[in-house]
Amino acid sequence: MSNQLLKDERIFPTPEILHEALVEAYPAYAQFLNMLSESFTGMSFDWRYYKDGKAWLGKGSAGKKTVFWFSVWEGFFKVSFYFTEKTQPGVMNLEISEELKTQSRNAAMVGKLIPLIFDVSEESQLKDLITVMKYKAALK
Repeated sequence: MSNQLLKDERIFPTPEILHEALVEAYPAYAQFLNMLSESFTGMSFDWRYYKDGKAWLGKGSAGKKTVFWFSVWEGFFKVSFYFTEKTQPGVMNLEISEELKTQSRNAAMVGKLIPLIFDVSEESQLKDLITVMKYKAALK
């Protein structure tokens, strides 16, 4: 089991800190940020320390809507999306891997939400991630 990183409230996740934490997954993170700025007008990505989880999390927002949550782990980063019972079926219509569709279909609900979580360690995983992100950002 991997450990979540960025647990020290006093250490803001600068590019240097993230490079040190992500190591070989850092190029995927850099490409993720690049795709975020190129593909999403009006999307913000902000870091905040959350006392309940005792870790720094990134939050991707479009206006007031949270599109995704971002966390850093040993050797990879997670990008988490949460869908309602009404919006989750749309994930099945996306051009993403069958593995992700199965993960979404079989996910245990978190409250009233259905999670879809990407563990990203290499750039090849970003295509499906961006597809889901575009879907989530477009939801009303």
